[in-house]
Amino acid sequence: MKFINRKVLVLIAMSAFAGSALVMPSLASAKTYKLTCKLKGDNPGSLTNIAGPITCPKPFGKGKQTGTLKIPIATGKWKFKGCSFKVVTDKNKTGKITGSTVTGAVSKVSKGTGKCKGIKGTVTSSGSLVKSTFTAKVKVSF
Repeated sequence: MKFINRKVLVLIAMSAFAGSALVMPSLASAKTYKLTCKLKGDNPGSLTNIAGPITCPKPFGKGKQTGTLKIPIATGKWKFKGCSFKVVTDKNKTGKITGSTVTGAVSKVSKGTGKCKGIKGTVTSSGSLVKSTFTAKVKVSF
């Protein structure tokens, strides 16, 4: 009887070890990136259309933003090669507008596709509404 119990105990221990080996890579695979990206609107002076090119360092590179602005909330999609995600202004952190300059607007990043699937994070933007040029401090993990 003791011999069977030891075999069962070893089997349980090995199963637990193998199960943890399968789960651990999925938990450790998310990597965090802190980037500074530059955005330039296609229609300077437009207070509704926020489409335009984006330039970020790796892993994103050059891409395009599409979306709309209904002050103070911006809703957009950032598209890069093999990756895209949604960026929406946090209603509690809309930033400060002084004249034509916006500072401290925080957006939530979600709904990633492609190699950005499962992306989560924030984008803190500042820039000129009139010139339609912005700097975005991006902190994401996926």
